[in-house]
Amino acid sequence: MAEMRDIDWSEHYLAIGTFVVEFEKIATRLRFCYNCVLQTQGLKVWDLGANLLSIVTISPESLAVAYGSAMKILSNDTELGTLTDDIYKCTKVLAERRNEIVHGEWRIGPEMVIVGADELPSRVGIKRKSTRAGQRVTQLATIDEISQHIAEARAVVRMIDHAFYLLLVSIDPSDAQQ
Repeated sequence: MAEMRDIDWSEHYLAIGTFVVEFEKIATRLRFCYNCVLQTQGLKVWDLGANLLSIVTISPESLAVAYGSAMKILSNDTELGTLTDDIYKCTKVLAERRNEIVHGEWRIGPEMVIVGADELPSRVGIKRKSTRAGQRVTQLATIDEISQHIAEARAVVRMIDHAFYLLLVSIDPSDAQQ
């Protein structure tokens, strides 16, 4: 095997960075669509909603719950209800994956040493978590698994848009504020 400093780690960095960016698009889209929902119900000043929705401590999971709740208040469409439940579930799982990946101990880069290996392992990082039973150590995702998470994050953004579309077509124009 070549020296670790000679390994091209760019694929690992690219996968991690791409996932983080795609995951953040979920929160961005939830904020935007929720503000659009507020507008359909009479909000006249966009910044009033955007100001509240941009508080940094509001997690993507909380935004997904609020988005789903708003949809269910405004429409009794069962497809929409199921879709917003799926948005929440997927966002929750992806948030957990994001935290593992972002806060994990990656063993990548030219300064890393992998002892006794003739080839690079597929898993090159760990995530430690303190529990009542002691420390739990799990392996971080492979590049292929991160690629799957990227596809899932992109799918959630499409689901958010689809839910907003379903809401718009279910709202009776006479119910909207003029």
